[in-house]
Amino acid sequence: MDNPPVEKQTDVNLAVDMVDNCHRNEFDTAFLISGDSDLCPAIDVLVREGKKAVIVYFDTAKRNAFALRKHAGGKFVNITRSLAEKYRWKEKKNQSLSALVALYLDDIGCVEIF
Repeated sequence: MDNPPVEKQTDVNLAVDMVDNCHRNEFDTAFLISGDSDLCPAIDVLVREGKKAVIVYFDTAKRNAFALRKHAGGKFVNITRSLAEKYRWKEKKNQSLSALVALYLDDIGCVEIF
């Protein structure tokens, strides 16, 4: 008998953490590294509460975070080739895309990632 699919609830957990930390006034600007439109309601809460939300995403033909960008008021960072070149990043086993994002966030002064 096949096992039923297991929902990890990653989106739900991320949304709850963002809204909880927003209401605890833990940040001024949230950098969301996702293109998942399921997170639009959480971004709406952040913006409504006066926080800035910046969408950081990898632009591809199939995944462009367009819906989230609108909810964040157009504040977004597209992880592009030019950004990769700026940090001399090359896609190798020892340099993941998340490592490139971490370099960018460190450069702009993001102090904590949840």
